[in-house]
Amino acid sequence: MGEFLNLSDEEKFTGEERREFLRLPYEHSLKFNVCRKGLIKELQIGTTKNVSQNGMLFRAKTAPEIGAIILIETDLKTLSNCIEVEDALVELNGRIMGKVVRALPAEDGAYELGVQFIRVGEESEQDIASAMENAFRLE
Repeated sequence: MGEFLNLSDEEKFTGEERREFLRLPYEHSLKFNVCRKGLIKELQIGTTKNVSQNGMLFRAKTAPEIGAIILIETDLKTLSNCIEVEDALVELNGRIMGKVVRALPAEDGAYELGVQFIRVGEESEQDIASAMENAFRLE
C-alpha cells in the first residue's frame, strides 16, 4: 500500500506555488501501457512520486514520447484517499487515461514522467475511442 512521504524542513519548497492544484507526495507502484495508433504496447512498471488533481509524477525505466496517451493501472481506492478521483476522468477497466507531458532522465538511468489525467471532452473522441477499442491488443 502507498505511503505519504514526510519531508524535512530543508526539503520543502518555499517559493511561490504556481500550480493550479497542490501536489501530494505519494509513493505507490503502478503499471502502464502506451497507446499507439490502434495498438497498446506491453505493460511497463513504475512508481509514483506525487499526485495532484490534474496528474501525477512517476518513475519508470523507459520514457514514452511527449504527448503519448497512456493507460495507468494503479490502486484507485488508495489514490482516491489522496485526490478526488472524478467521474470526468477517462477510465477503462480500472485504468486511468493520461497524456505524457514531461519525460526527464534521472541520474540512475530511469525517467521521471509527468502525466496529465485526461478528462472527458479534453482529447478527441477518436483518440479515446481508438485507445478503448484496442485496450487489449498488445504490440
